[in-house]
Amino acid sequence: MAFFQEYLKFKEEMLVLRFTMQLERIPVMLDEGAMSQDMAQNLKVNVHMQRNAMLTMAKRDSVGAMQRYLDNKAERNSVALKLLDDSGVGLVEVSSLVPRLVPHTPPNLEFLKALGLITECEASLGKPRG
Repeated sequence: MAFFQEYLKFKEEMLVLRFTMQLERIPVMLDEGAMSQDMAQNLKVNVHMQRNAMLTMAKRDSVGAMQRYLDNKAERNSVALKLLDDSGVGLVEVSSLVPRLVPHTPPNLEFLKALGLITECEASLGKPRG
């Protein structure tokens, strides 16, 4: 459960960071004369609205992901362990674990899908939503 909580927390933090970076760009665009004060204010409002909507959606998706895992916990754990156990002796191998923890890589997406944290559709798109 700790892995899920940390993963979901990381996912939300990355989402917030993405919108924070957009907000930090606004003063630069103002200084460069690329937009008016009114445009900047409207953009700030829109970015905040989008951030809040995306966070709400991410939290909803997180609940669904946790439920997918809990509904088939034993099966999900078994599949995930097989992905981490190249030699088939029932031990997690570092050489298998590390690539599966690198975000948005094919091994990571396969691992998240096995645990139920992302859907087949999200895996096929190449990255989790949020």
